[in-house]
Amino acid sequence: MKKIVLSYIFSFLFISANGIASEDITPIEVLNRSYDNQLGKNSISELKMTIVRPQWQRELTLKSWSYGRDYYLIYILSPARDKGQVFLKRENNLWNWIPNINRSIKIPSSMMSGSWMGSDFSNNDLVRERTYVNDYNSKFLDDETKQGFDSYKIELIAKETAPVIWSKIEVWVDKEHFNVVQADFFNEDNEVISRQEMSDFKYFSDSFLPGIVTITPLKDEGHSTVIETINIEFDLDDIDEEMFSIQRMKNIRP
Repeated sequence: MKKIVLSYIFSFLFISANGIASEDITPIEVLNRSYDNQLGKNSISELKMTIVRPQWQRELTLKSWSYGRDYYLIYILSPARDKGQVFLKRENNLWNWIPNINRSIKIPSSMMSGSWMGSDFSNNDLVRERTYVNDYNSKFLDDETKQGFDSYKIELIAKETAPVIWSKIEVWVDKEHFNVVQADFFNEDNEVISRQEMSDFKYFSDSFLPGIVTITPLKDEGHSTVIETINIEFDLDDIDEEMFSIQRMKNIRP
């Protein structure tokens, strides 16, 4: 059985290993295994997202379906004002179904850097998180212990022509379970701007995965987004590519 923790987060590929890690495994294999630990052939999950700000916080509950690397549906269960909104990802395109106006909207490129549902990740994060294979070159750095896990440390450097926000990403992957433990995102001045940390590791069925992902913009004091996995199912017979269409997006129900 394969696994997932949110659509949110990492597939980092394309490699030039420098010999620090074991000769028996390469960075591309580590990152591919990490990706496989997050998603199987398909998946369905229930999640809670808490957006924290210095003066307030907001909670959303979500249901998410995935198929392979390129297809996602996210249904907003609560709060009431957002309930019924659906987001569809097909490869590098993103649509939003808004039931109150009975209309689907394709998110334009000018809005891709905007915040998704007011959280600390963007529309662009939803569609580009699986494109690091094309946008970054990778290599092993020295192994480190991170959050108690003996971890591979992998550096990703953006290619000169890549249309990406982050000039560099550093990723720690647990050697035993091949879970991403932490990822740091750097700007062009080599400053860490955003950090994603995984915690509350536990078994979902037979899969050992992080139950919580915390996204922290390090330049914004008191800001964070916490995503908690409530339930996950994998490799279901009734999820296929046909489910991820604009027409089905309008009719999907939790």
